[in-house]
Amino acid sequence: SPFSSSKGLSQQGFISLAAVVDLIKEGRCCLATNMATFMYFMIYNLTLTTSKMLAVIWMDSTYAEWQFMLTDVALAMIMVSFMVRCRPIQKLSMTSPSASLFGIGTVVTILSALLIFWLTAGVAVLMLQYGPGRSFYEFSTTLLLEIPPQQWTRKSDNYLMATLFLVNLTLLLNAGFVLCYGHIHRQMVGKNWRICIFYILGLLFTLALTWSNPSEFTCTFRVNCDSAQSRKMSLPLLSKPVGGVMFSTGNLGGCFWGPQMLSCKSQEHRCWVTPPNNANLAPSWMAGNNTLRPKAPFDTREEKMSFCQKHPYHAGATDLGQWCWRPENDDVLAHRCGPSPSRDLGPMLEGCHGPNNCYSRTFKFYLTGILILCSVSLHAMYKLGVLGLE
Repeated sequence: SPFSSSKGLSQQGFISLAAVVDLIKEGRCCLATNMATFMYFMIYNLTLTTSKMLAVIWMDSTYAEWQFMLTDVALAMIMVSFMVRCRPIQKLSMTSPSASLFGIGTVVTILSALLIFWLTAGVAVLMLQYGPGRSFYEFSTTLLLEIPPQQWTRKSDNYLMATLFLVNLTLLLNAGFVLCYGHIHRQMVGKNWRICIFYILGLLFTLALTWSNPSEFTCTFRVNCDSAQSRKMSLPLLSKPVGGVMFSTGNLGGCFWGPQMLSCKSQEHRCWVTPPNNANLAPSWMAGNNTLRPKAPFDTREEKMSFCQKHPYHAGATDLGQWCWRPENDDVLAHRCGPSPSRDLGPMLEGCHGPNNCYSRTFKFYLTGILILCSVSLHAMYKLGVLGLE
């Protein structure tokens, strides 16, 4: 109990109630930290939920298995455990921290972070589709790709989910760090060496994902990955079992079901998966209005399903079955990642082979700049805006 403490006895020669001040400082620090972690999880929930909902509506896509693992474990558990290591400031403040979940500072922080996320994501997607990414970008929807339900984690094999993941990762890393700013109740964030190291390593990790060429590292998180590298993956416990134990649901390794399967720059204007005619999907993202796909023998998804039941695809098909190839389990197709005989998908970025979501070097520069601007905006918003109001 602070009232029976001997604090001050060795310095002043008598027992005092000075420990009460320490108790108040610890309590205020704890409250400020609890509010910080609450705001972090609200930011996490809103950015993840809204982006995933938009992706499902727009492209029937979702985040990859290990993208979820990174945000749910490395950030939501490990980083938050470092956030609570903040210590109280030496001088007791004249004011107490807010305990209101709907206080002005709390609401402004959460909504501002959400606004920064969507502004950043919006600019990144626009640059991807209409800026420097236009030269390599391809649109696809997993509804037309006909990805089997049990392979739902492969719905992230496209450009949109990779870009949203990098933006989300950047924002959450910065949110966890800025919410540890000391201000008047906690020590400066620099004294929390755990969160500082995690923050720096997290940013370097994000840059590595953005700039790396296809590898086992990038294919684990389905960013800058291609089919050739994905098939070579041999990570113990992730892409191959050890002693019958495996920590992946099957998303790692095997074919990369990228957007080029549906939209590509083939000279024949025909890719691997044939959409129904009423989809009115251009052969590729850069195709002109007058460039059309070869007319398919079905107009709707229902007609395609019925047609392919009568004319199923088989390896080497040159009859009507050639219109019915779709992504399947690698073992079923004898480890082939496309139709047989193979159809050309057109030119790819240097170093990428087969369906992929690789970024060009020019786009990587732009995306890095966008992520840096996102980081600076979040720091400025919280430091100069929210804390400046207190």
